[in-house]
Amino acid sequence: MTLPIKVDVGVDVKEDSKSAQKFLDKLSAGCAALFSPISKVLDAKADAIVRLTQARTEEEVAAIQRRAMDRVVLQEVRRQHNIEQIIQGAAVHATELPPPTDEPLDPDWLNRFFDEAKDISQETMQALLSKILAGEVQKPGSFSRTTLAVVRNMSKDDAECFAKVAPYAWRTGESGSTFEDVFVPGEDSEFEPARYTWFKYHSVLTLGAVGLMHAHSLVVQPDVYLRHQNLSYSVYNPRNKEFNAFSFTPAGAELIDAIPTVTDPRYQQQFLGALSRMGIATACDVNDRSQCVEAGNEKKPR
Repeated sequence: MTLPIKVDVGVDVKEDSKSAQKFLDKLSAGCAALFSPISKVLDAKADAIVRLTQARTEEEVAAIQRRAMDRVVLQEVRRQHNIEQIIQGAAVHATELPPPTDEPLDPDWLNRFFDEAKDISQETMQALLSKILAGEVQKPGSFSRTTLAVVRNMSKDDAECFAKVAPYAWRTGESGSTFEDVFVPGEDSEFEPARYTWFKYHSVLTLGAVGLMHAHSLVVQPDVYLRHQNLSYSVYNPRNKEFNAFSFTPAGAELIDAIPTVTDPRYQQQFLGALSRMGIATACDVNDRSQCVEAGNEKKPR
């Protein structure tokens, strides 16, 4: 590497003084010769800097590669630990469920599940995923891929909020339809005591933001049955009475089965009593009437 040296002797001459100009040029060349050793030293230092920079660059690249490998290994170890924790939890939960059916698991669903679950390390969310896995193994098709995507984006607070609202969900269907509306009581005045006692509207908004509930109310017209947890009620609604409710999304409706459902019986009594005052009669569809929650002036469906 060559560093050009130009020496300015600091003297100005007239343009027509060729001798003077030649003198100065020669003097300048001589001065440059005097500075030549310095130039060589500077050239050597510049070459050394280039080589040192290249060496440092290669060393830094190698260090970055080592750190990248360490990060990948640590990340995969953490992911494997998460997956194994979820599987262990699912095995425990499976003991509380009926024996699995003979229907095989969908391998694409299983791949998606582990892909969504591998980065979940929070215990509350792992417990929820364990229940989903156990439920899917027990009965393939219980949880959709959309539900898995929703769960992945849920926080611990979202899961806890859902766990507070889900036990108060009711299911109803219409004659000739396999579709179920899954809902909690809405804004009708008859439901205010129950709604404000057991959950608040801001919970609906929270769950709506993560894709578990619809934040706007809908109209429900019970026609054939109402079901709450393990109790089913026949419905007699001759005047086609309707009421407002907040419904769960398909993902929310699926996740209800993965949430512990322990509800104060007074809630069922308040809801059924409100329906009775509206002119919607219900009757419990179990042989053991001691399991049923009566609505006070309950009428026998015809």
